[in-house]
Amino acid sequence: MLHIAKHEGYTPLWEALVEWRKGTRSAKRKEADRLINYVSDRRAMIRYPEFLQNGWQIGSGPTESQCRLLPDRVKGSGMRWDADNAEAVMTLEAIDQSHQWSA
Repeated sequence: MLHIAKHEGYTPLWEALVEWRKGTRSAKRKEADRLINYVSDRRAMIRYPEFLQNGWQIGSGPTESQCRLLPDRVKGSGMRWDADNAEAVMTLEAIDQSHQWSA
């Protein structure tokens, strides 16, 4: 299923899940329905083939790395920030780190 999501996108994934659900017993059917609803609610986010074609990261590693690196930008020795300015500096740093500055 993950391979389908990554390489084919939402519609083939949803169709495969619905087909898979047909073969489940009643005890598992409730959980299958929950999974199908979860995927359906996130259809706008399940555009992995498009993301990969654009060269965008689809894993959580880069995001987790940025969560560690961005606060370091405002925690330097002697730095004092109010919340608004700290958020602005971290936003600029995020844009620079994601190579989106020119856009």
